[in-house]
Amino acid sequence: LIGLTNGTTLSTFQDRSGNGWNAVQNTASSKPTYISGHANGKPAIRFDRSIAIQSMTVTSPGVASLMSGSNSILIVAKANAGSRSSSNPLQSLVIIPGFHSGICFLGYPTTTGAFLQNYVGGKVYGDTPDGTIQKSAGLAQGTWNLLSRTLERSRNITSQSGFINGAEMGSPTTSSLPITAYTTDLIRIGAGDLTGTGSLPLHGDIAEMIFYNTSLNEAQRIIVENYMAAKYNLTTTNDKYVAHDPAYTLDVEGIGTTDGSDANKHSVAFNSKGLKLEEINSSLDVTDEFLLAGHGSYDNALVYSDVQSITSERWQRIWYIEKNGTIHAKISFDFSDGGINLPSNLEATVENYRLLFRTTTSEPFTAMDLAASREQGDQISFVVTNENLLNGYYTLGYSGLVWTGAQNEQWNVPGNWNLNRVPITNDRVIVNTCTNCPALSGDINISGLRLNS
Repeated sequence: LIGLTNGTTLSTFQDRSGNGWNAVQNTASSKPTYISGHANGKPAIRFDRSIAIQSMTVTSPGVASLMSGSNSILIVAKANAGSRSSSNPLQSLVIIPGFHSGICFLGYPTTTGAFLQNYVGGKVYGDTPDGTIQKSAGLAQGTWNLLSRTLERSRNITSQSGFINGAEMGSPTTSSLPITAYTTDLIRIGAGDLTGTGSLPLHGDIAEMIFYNTSLNEAQRIIVENYMAAKYNLTTTNDKYVAHDPAYTLDVEGIGTTDGSDANKHSVAFNSKGLKLEEINSSLDVTDEFLLAGHGSYDNALVYSDVQSITSERWQRIWYIEKNGTIHAKISFDFSDGGINLPSNLEATVENYRLLFRTTTSEPFTAMDLAASREQGDQISFVVTNENLLNGYYTLGYSGLVWTGAQNEQWNVPGNWNLNRVPITNDRVIVNTCTNCPALSGDINISGLRLNS
């Protein structure tokens, strides 16, 4: 939702997953409104049931299958004060129409809570479902809330769990019947039916919705909730990114566990525009261990600021990493995902890459004494043990071959260079202020030269 004018009615709510499951509305009177700078400075969509039943639909192939099996839905939304009463107090956030399963606000014109419902048994359309599993809990009207629902089908047992701002809506509700099988590819956002008492129109705003075709485990759900809470500046009961710099809330990702078990663990994260986090040595092995990271820059390039003399350049994008627990991790930087052109000499210069770290934004980065390796073709990785994995700011740097002049002024003497070898064609060379400065007796070919005065 970018590039639109505030107050514009919305025809398409774009799917950012790459699957093309866009929500659309072509009827002018039923279109919700785009509101810019509304949710922590980010846009939102407004559904106004005092005007009309406003909604958007997703009809992509596979929708019915998604909603008929284990799934998870997370929504950042706000209920607005109503201007007139209604015979049905439910307000649809997301619904599978027919026999309505989904997530609603509860109460109108005054919203008092959230309501989750999913039908079990039978199929729609066809056999009538055999029953429902439901949950409800209170929430505040007029404030942004993070609603999460996980629905799990294990053989013929269905379990539904709900959370408001990280707090569980009581114990999970279960049924001995499977999730109702929906046969029509249709999800409706902002309403149930288009007319009548089953319309359940929304009077509120939606900033973001995330769907998964699996029931997230506890650690996975908490990590996604931390991503959404950081992005929209929400207070949650399970904040694992609590000490972060408030400027570093973009694309928050993480790994972690709630109890040390594989069943409640997430061990690889790769959704932060160039940074990959990975558990090593099975270190996520006790209760409440998490490693989260977020960045603060929409742009990325090679820059030369805030680096010490041994480092010739670094990535512009910086991540704040926060650790809870004792964790050993692999930190990797992906050139294509980070928007940086892959160097043609990457394999020959892997040893020159450095993991850069600083504890505050007012100091230059220091290069950590860690060996770099190349993985997956375009990734530079570092293994960071727990004692070296500190809360702070991280990025990728490149340390060129540095002139030391330790022996004399001759360029071609290996002992005059920090790596005890003479520069070759692939090398980027750094010459700092020197007494024994390099002297050349002929032409040389190098990749780049930086002179520090």
